[in-house]
Amino acid sequence: MQEIFQENLNKLMEHRRLGDQDVAVQARVSQRTVNDLRNGRSSPQRNTLKKLESVFKVRLTDRLLTPEELGARLGYADAKFGGYKYSDLAQVKGDYLLYRRSFDYPDGVVISHLRISGEDTDDCFRFLERQSNLSREGERHDYLFQGVVAIVPQASVLQMRSRTDDGANVIRKTMNFRLSDNGVLLGVVMGLQEKTYFGYFPVASPVVAFKSQGKRSEATFRQAIGSKQISDVEDQRVLPKLEEVSKMSLAVVNGALSSADQL
Repeated sequence: MQEIFQENLNKLMEHRRLGDQDVAVQARVSQRTVNDLRNGRSSPQRNTLKKLESVFKVRLTDRLLTPEELGARLGYADAKFGGYKYSDLAQVKGDYLLYRRSFDYPDGVVISHLRISGEDTDDCFRFLERQSNLSREGERHDYLFQGVVAIVPQASVLQMRSRTDDGANVIRKTMNFRLSDNGVLLGVVMGLQEKTYFGYFPVASPVVAFKSQGKRSEATFRQAIGSKQISDVEDQRVLPKLEEVSKMSLAVVNGALSSADQL
């Protein structure tokens, strides 16, 4: 049984691009435990076996797994992006209208076009976001963000990470979303850092993204994006959802501060 388990575990980890630490985090066991099991230095205890089988969604000790049961190398993100199975995120792929609070206007909202896409041959899903913002001086600035889609282990948080380096401009951006089944993503833009000729601005802002139903042309999305006053936004779902995210974020911050006070 141990030899069967060891071979199945090693092949699964190889096919799904997972290292010892990746499996340890997902199974909530120590990295040393995973390493010892992979190398035959120990046999899995019942509780450990149950945790590992929960990670891989297959029994590990009955018999050697077939290639079909192992799962091809294709269809999984690289471990450094969370090792997620693409079919589990199929509902997330698509086009969205993304709304966030403006950094320049207290009552302003920036609307952008967000696209999440990916193929089985990719090392992870990718995202693309087009923005058209209006500055305090009334100047329009167009942005294109591109990056990777990752999942934070054990947190069910969908991260969209991007970094561009263009001359004097350095932009690092992470959008954190809770996964949703109804075509709505709720989250926060975190760590957006613009280093330009005029300064350095770390910011954070609530965001909500609504998945487009049906096929829409690029021209339709271009017409929809831009900066607006919150009172001029036609979609009545936007303001309540942004307020919901703000309350969620505030609760997290207050919880962290409360924990810090007890240290």
